[in-house]
Amino acid sequence: LAGIVIQEHGADGMADSIQEIAEDGTMTQVFSAWDHVDALAAADSFDHPMNWTHGNALDYEASNDSYFLAMKELHTMARVQRETGELVWALGGEGNQFTCGEGTEPLSMFHQFEWITETDLLVFENGDPERGYSQVREFQVDQDALTATEIWRYRPDPDILVFAKGDVDRLDNGDTLVVWSSSGEIQQVDPEGTVVWQLNTDLGTAIRSIRTALTEL
Repeated sequence: LAGIVIQEHGADGMADSIQEIAEDGTMTQVFSAWDHVDALAAADSFDHPMNWTHGNALDYEASNDSYFLAMKELHTMARVQRETGELVWALGGEGNQFTCGEGTEPLSMFHQFEWITETDLLVFENGDPERGYSQVREFQVDQDALTATEIWRYRPDPDILVFAKGDVDRLDNGDTLVVWSSSGEIQQVDPEGTVVWQLNTDLGTAIRSIRTALTEL
């Protein structure tokens, strides 16, 4: 693979598809959300008909030849089999197939994610604006039994609402690096949620991701 794109507002409508780009520029479609409307969200639940999926994060796992696609407006992560384009499962949102445990707060408009291991999933949640806060959550995921158990959460005090972007990364020492993008803030927190260090930029400065933070600053 020379590259992978999340394509919004495609020619067939306002949704996302996964495209593979060969070195010669040839594009091959692996997945289109329009092929899985019933599984992802009911048509009468579209809050944003001009952008009803809003794919914003994509990862590939070679061990199971699958793509993992986060779709913010659907509050959903989908696993897509690369070879067939099959929607293997959906986590969160209208089409959720997972049992998440009694009292578990639903996933809410998450942006970036990281598979720490084959079973541990770390996600950055923008959160619905009506909820009023963003947070980081870690789940233990059993993809066969379709269970997702929350095992860690970080929500700063006072609350931060990141309306766009946001990123999260688990460090080798077990700490977590969080980019509160539209707030212009980066934090490193330990497993107890204690802030190890924090950096704040000028008001109005949005940091896109951890991978660009140092070059932007």
